[in-house]
Amino acid sequence: MVRAAQLLLALFLPLSGLAQAAGASPDSVTISIRPGSDNAEIHQLMASVLHVEKWHIEAHNPQLAGRQFHLTYQEVRNGVPGPEQELTGSATRRPRFDKQGNFTLDAFARQATETTLVNQFYFAAGGVEKTFSSQPGPHPPYSLSPNIWPYKTLKPLGPVLPGQQPTAVHTFSVGKKVPFLVYTLPYESDGYFLYCGVIQSKVPVNEWFAKFRIPHFVIYNLVVE
Repeated sequence: MVRAAQLLLALFLPLSGLAQAAGASPDSVTISIRPGSDNAEIHQLMASVLHVEKWHIEAHNPQLAGRQFHLTYQEVRNGVPGPEQELTGSATRRPRFDKQGNFTLDAFARQATETTLVNQFYFAAGGVEKTFSSQPGPHPPYSLSPNIWPYKTLKPLGPVLPGQQPTAVHTFSVGKKVPFLVYTLPYESDGYFLYCGVIQSKVPVNEWFAKFRIPHFVIYNLVVE
């Protein structure tokens, strides 16, 4: 499966439907994911011209009002993990569910220059940008993906834009740290660059270098606290 097939699914998921899916349990949270823009021209511009990936992430659970959406990140080169770091830089800036239990996040990724990778995250209360050095030498594009976990595809509630697919959801346990997003080079096999083959392989990310020889990726971990 090549890079285009790696994108998870997109369109509209009403918050009321997401609340039902979550079951309003204080022990779990159901998160919806959709890629790209809902505007067809902007979606095409981002994907085909600017080569910018975007993921819109939503969650709604009234019983999680005020809880932290705690994201950390860790860069792995040649199988050697760097230190795990706070995405927002400090605990006081961590994003939270609002008073109604709503949470939204937009994540963007692009290769800004031959040597610079940029990941940007925008929350209701602000944003943060992280830059990384690209793998030296020629290589296929990096890709940002949330589908490390098995997401359930939802039936589209409206027309799907070219290059998009329907919204997907996954339920996470509150208080448990899980890999949430990964920004990675692909796995090469028989002349093909495989993204889904790596991310959905169920191989733990700390074993990706040994198994797939992927020299560089960034893993974003999530714990709802």
